[in-house]
Amino acid sequence: MEMGDVKRNLRKKYWAIFEAEQQKIKQGNQSAAVTLRKSMADDWRKFLKECALYYRQEVADFPDGGHDIEDENDFSMVDTTVQELISITEAPEGNNSLLFD
Repeated sequence: MEMGDVKRNLRKKYWAIFEAEQQKIKQGNQSAAVTLRKSMADDWRKFLKECALYYRQEVADFPDGGHDIEDENDFSMVDTTVQELISITEAPEGNNSLLFD
């Protein structure tokens, strides 16, 4: 028996076993990927439901159910004056006339 014959015989004998094992490995990896994708999709759906619930709760707190208010009397204006010192300039001693001309 020559080397080529040995290779052919081994291939015939073990190829089906090898293919079956490869298929199991591929299916196992795909199963993990599918499970991960399904888990991510479930998490995303849960997040969207939480966002929708939060939005509905926030809208309920607005006057008129969250719609724009057309009546200007529903608003109040508040005027606030804030005084802030920006800078101080001191005159040289004895020369106060420069500041008050």
